[in-house]
Amino acid sequence: MEDKLIKQHNFLTTARYEMSALEKNIVYMLIAQLDDVDPWGAKYEVSIRTLQEKKGVRVRRERALSAAKKLISRGITIYHEDQKEFISIAILSSANYGQGDKKDYLILEFDRKLFPFLVNLKQRFTIYRLQAALELKSKYSKRMYEMLSQFKDTGIMRTSLKELKTRLGLIDVDTGEERYTEFKLFTGKVLDVAQRELAQHTEILFSYTARKTGKKYTDLEFKISYAPLLRESKKANTPTQNVSVESISSSPKKEKYPYPDLKGEALGHYLRLTRELGWLDKKTAYKVVTSIPILHLGNHIDRLYFNIRAGKARDPSEFFKALLAEKNGGAKSFEINKKSEKKEIFPDAEASIRGVCCRKLAIEFDVDLFMISRISTQMTPNTLRDFLDKISEEITHTEIPEGAKGNYLLKRLKEEFKILL
Repeated sequence: MEDKLIKQHNFLTTARYEMSALEKNIVYMLIAQLDDVDPWGAKYEVSIRTLQEKKGVRVRRERALSAAKKLISRGITIYHEDQKEFISIAILSSANYGQGDKKDYLILEFDRKLFPFLVNLKQRFTIYRLQAALELKSKYSKRMYEMLSQFKDTGIMRTSLKELKTRLGLIDVDTGEERYTEFKLFTGKVLDVAQRELAQHTEILFSYTARKTGKKYTDLEFKISYAPLLRESKKANTPTQNVSVESISSSPKKEKYPYPDLKGEALGHYLRLTRELGWLDKKTAYKVVTSIPILHLGNHIDRLYFNIRAGKARDPSEFFKALLAEKNGGAKSFEINKKSEKKEIFPDAEASIRGVCCRKLAIEFDVDLFMISRISTQMTPNTLRDFLDKISEEITHTEIPEGAKGNYLLKRLKEEFKILL
């Protein structure tokens, strides 16, 4: 199956539900077929043979259809920030076998209420790889891949243990029944398995630290490393877990990259442009990642990818040449001046802090660009950084739902600084 990028609203990424690995694979294969111009009510095909290949075992037609029909009755619960409430939505509205030469396919239709969270998304969305998601075996690993992908640009995801277990379907919000109540059992069955599988099959590595309130573990912080298409180096050597009195922490082994002058996200974008998408030659890709601010480059790549899929763009090479020309004032050649390159990679301290804060506002708190501009122009970078750290800490120790973080942040800004928003 062709590798594609999957795009879904952040509300779905942080939703509360439980699905089997087979059900998740069906959903992945459906979302990957969506196009922004698709009307609601369109029917999509899922190959039962492909489902068998990804499961690694024989999946009977009856079992595949049974899994699909469960997606009709199995709802997911999202916190709808605009409506300020939790709402439940079904995944599918219909599921059946194909006819004739399509007898080995499932013919499926999305539920009408879910459709707006999958198409025409302009902001607050998560992007991850179809092939990587399908290759993960554990249903919990699949969910962790989605959630960590939402924060791959900031490199940090914080959540309470209760909220994470609720998202994974390990806590029943109606009855209060909880599975894996012992923390070591939860890490062994969920987090450590996800850590190994993501290292082996995806572009994401992560470590985590657990913190206590009193005698119980209550909060988790995930540190995320993003390195697309380096699977060859992610073999059997899996991350280990170091246990201390204060916290439980696990750290993946550092990768040795073949491009020593590119690090972190810059390396990830370079590999994506040259190897994953095949859009640019190595020389042009290097110029792009060392000339265009990393904060903006990922958005440019994702936007161009979906414009190409929608038929709104064709030539990635010309697109990035135009960006470079604009960056160089339109009159300079594409040769990068080493001094200006240094300034781009090592900006002054205030500009660097401001950039990190803007990214955190956009990714962690879902604040739109207009509001980010208003906030960042009324506060000094150091003040804003300290405030965001304080708000993240407050949210960690409260029951604020994922989708309500932005509103909480804006409310606290008005209370503490009296700024105009």
